[in-house]
Amino acid sequence: MPLAAAKGWSYGRMAGCFTLFAATKVVASLVIGPWLDRVGPVRLIAASVPLLAEATAVLALGRAPLTGAVAYFLAGVAHGTGGSLTAVWSDLYGHDKLGTVRSFTAALTIFASALGPGLAGALLQAGASFEPLLPMSAGLIALSALPVFRAIALIPAPRLMGHTVAR
Repeated sequence: MPLAAAKGWSYGRMAGCFTLFAATKVVASLVIGPWLDRVGPVRLIAASVPLLAEATAVLALGRAPLTGAVAYFLAGVAHGTGGSLTAVWSDLYGHDKLGTVRSFTAALTIFASALGPGLAGALLQAGASFEPLLPMSAGLIALSALPVFRAIALIPAPRLMGHTVAR
């Protein structure tokens, strides 16, 4: 585990971080429903990307044992709130396009989730150090939030609040 080695953490500490991530994701997923109804899915999904960037930045900058717990907690909240994504597609594109949008986003998600570890693995195999990969990842995640914020600025107010506009 390159992360454990780079930070000087034991595998037991890493296992604890993954357990914290999983528990936090479950709790955030359960709590998100009422917030979706009150705030709207677009605003919640916009919060999940910066949270993930913050989690990665904390992981990149810290070496203390508590760093992993904080980073994995933030990542768990980000992934838990990411469950609002389906509601976002329904609000933005309507129920009649939901299957098309979900199949496209599922394929894109699978591609991206395969590309990231593959690229990181190739860089590590080529001799790159693990330490610079974390700040680069945090920066890329933060950059990926910019189009989300731009899109939110263009959404009409009724859709922003979670109410689908009739077509």
